[in-house]
Amino acid sequence: AAGRPLAAVEAFRRAGDSRPRADRAAALLALGDMSGGFADLDAIATGPTWAARLPAWDGFPFDRPLVVWVGSDPFDLAAFAPALPLARSLVPDLVLVVPKPYVRLASALAGVSHVIADTEDIGGLIDEAGAAAPLVGLPHRLGLTAGSFASIGPLLGGEPMLADRWSARLDLGRGRPAIGLVWGGGLGLADLTPLAGIGDLRFVALERVPSAMLARSSAPSGWEVAGAPIRIEHPGPDFEAGVDARVDCAALLGRLDAVIAMDGLPLRLTGLLGRPGVA
Repeated sequence: AAGRPLAAVEAFRRAGDSRPRADRAAALLALGDMSGGFADLDAIATGPTWAARLPAWDGFPFDRPLVVWVGSDPFDLAAFAPALPLARSLVPDLVLVVPKPYVRLASALAGVSHVIADTEDIGGLIDEAGAAAPLVGLPHRLGLTAGSFASIGPLLGGEPMLADRWSARLDLGRGRPAIGLVWGGGLGLADLTPLAGIGDLRFVALERVPSAMLARSSAPSGWEVAGAPIRIEHPGPDFEAGVDARVDCAALLGRLDAVIAMDGLPLRLTGLLGRPGVA
C-alpha cells in the first residue's frame, strides 16, 4: 500500500511466511514477478462446492467444456477477463459462472461461450464439463506473463441499444470531447478542481450518485452533479438503476472520448472496451 513492493516481499521472507497471500501476490506482480504473483492468486482462490466435483484444469488443450468461476469481487471479472480468449482457444466451450448481477455484463466478454449465475443449479453442466478453474487462476495455469495480455482489439462490447440511448440523452459525438469521470473510492469532488483548467471539455459522471447530489441543469440530459467545482453532467437518476450491474456504464463508456477514474471496475471496463483511460 505504501508503494514499496520490494520491501514488502523482503518482510514476508524475514517473517518466514511462505503461504500464498493476496497482498504478497500484489507485491510480486508490481515487481514484475508474474509467475510468482499469479501462482499465489491461483492458490488462494476459494472454489464453490461444485468445483470439487470436476478435475482442476491444468492449462492444456482438451476436448470437453471448461467451467471458469468468478469470485464475489467484480474487479476480478474485469482484471482477468483478458485471459478468457486465450483459455477459450484451447477448449471447445468455455462456460463462465459469475455473481448474478454481472451475468448480462459478462455475456459480452470475448472468449466466453455461455454465462450462468452462481445461484443457478449447474448439476447438468458439471456432468458435461471436463474441468474447472478459477478466473484468477487462469494466468498461472496458462503460464502467462504481462506481455501475454497484449490485445489486438476490444475484449468487451457495450449493448448497442443502451449505447444509443445514453449517447442520445447526453448528445455525444458532436462538439467538445466528452470525458467520463469516476471519483468515488478515494477522491472527493474538491479533488477534481484541477480539471477546470484542461481545455474545452465536457465531463460526464459514470457513477450512480444519491438523488441529493443531482441537480437540474441546462445540460443535454437535464442533470448535473451538485456541489462540484467543475460542471459534471450526469446521465440521470435512472442510470445504473437496473438489476444488472454496470451494463449502463459499459454502454456509455464506449461512446466517450476518454475516462479519468479511480482504479476500479469502470476503469478496467474502459480498457476492455478499447477506450483510453487515466487512473
